[in-house]
Amino acid sequence: GEDIFEKVKKFQNSTVVRNGIFLNNFPPTTCNELRVAVVGPFLPGTINYDGLDLIKKTVKELPNTEFLFIGKTHDSFRNELNFKNTEFLGLVDNYSEVLKSCNVLFSPYPAYAKYLGSKNKFLEAGACEMPIITTSSGSVDFKQDLLLIGDSSTELIKLIESMKNENERKNIGKSLHVEIEKNYNANIEIKKIVKLYDEYL
Repeated sequence: GEDIFEKVKKFQNSTVVRNGIFLNNFPPTTCNELRVAVVGPFLPGTINYDGLDLIKKTVKELPNTEFLFIGKTHDSFRNELNFKNTEFLGLVDNYSEVLKSCNVLFSPYPAYAKYLGSKNKFLEAGACEMPIITTSSGSVDFKQDLLLIGDSSTELIKLIESMKNENERKNIGKSLHVEIEKNYNANIEIKKIVKLYDEYL
């Protein structure tokens, strides 16, 4: 993780190989009006499913904001979010196209979910220049000043509403894209792996 790398690099040479994506596969969002993506799967036993209460409270208080749920979804999860402003697509073949049809990623995590490793959906949304709204536990091992972080439905609602400001939304999105291109670019990470492999041989 990033924290480990920061400590280790002070006293020995080290290479961190991060999760990476191919940026060409995730072009910038084309959505102008606020539209929020929530990426699953939403199945019992997953941290996405365990975030249901927070998601429900947030979605319910924003009846004029559209929430698009992407990924395999259990009926019990869908039934709890049966509002006019929600749409469930399930598994999709054209994921990147569906993702960029939104312009904000909403990804709250339960408090216990403090595992390391950048979430791929953060990288994908960042590549699409979409601001990411998450909780403190969701921000672990990612550059926090690029995320919008709230730990209650009240805080999350305010953050989502703030993204109605197109200029702010685009500025955050572009900063995220720069971060993904610099530090989570699959083309760069592959070269690191090849270099390490060559050194080992």
